[in-house]
Amino acid sequence: NRASTRFRNSAHYHAGIVNQIERATDIENLGKVIQISFDNEAPFSDDLISTIRRADIKTHQIDNSEKNFKKYKINLSKVRKLGYNVDKLSRFERILLIMTEKKKRKLRELAKGDKELEYMVKKLEKISKNPDFINYYNEETLDKIGRQLDIREAAKEGRTSGFEDGLHQKSIETAKRMLCEKMDMNLISKITGLSKEEIQKL
Repeated sequence: NRASTRFRNSAHYHAGIVNQIERATDIENLGKVIQISFDNEAPFSDDLISTIRRADIKTHQIDNSEKNFKKYKINLSKVRKLGYNVDKLSRFERILLIMTEKKKRKLRELAKGDKELEYMVKKLEKISKNPDFINYYNEETLDKIGRQLDIREAAKEGRTSGFEDGLHQKSIETAKRMLCEKMDMNLISKITGLSKEEIQKL
């Protein structure tokens, strides 16, 4: 739910829309873009699933002209309140609970009797032992802690230059990751704020 995450999600969504529009020869064969986001802590709505559509600020009229482009938010905090009586849960609710659960025993309980869900849980257990995945997670955690320390240090010493250097360095690291994922240079520039020349040097 950080602003940077929401911005990145929005950038991916709009890049998908632009891609579909560029590929379409007319409105009839315009492809669809659907984004599904998972709200973990600060839900957009009390509903389990919310549809986000553009509305006119003055009239509050929903804009239905973009029927091919949809955003959904799934409220994971509501999912966690469902409980674990597996017999009373729908398959969809079980899948969502599997996404939020950390304990292996409960994961297996949620998947029991459904071959696809059992396979999904086995894959999750395998991923959780993968050192690349663990290192990626730890790197993300350390980055977050590092950013917090940079902010505190800059505020304590009354300096902003060190903080700005830190932000620039973070933008470079983000750009490198995006380049590894073969993302479009214009999108990388838009998200990180780096110039195309800086990105080409990377």
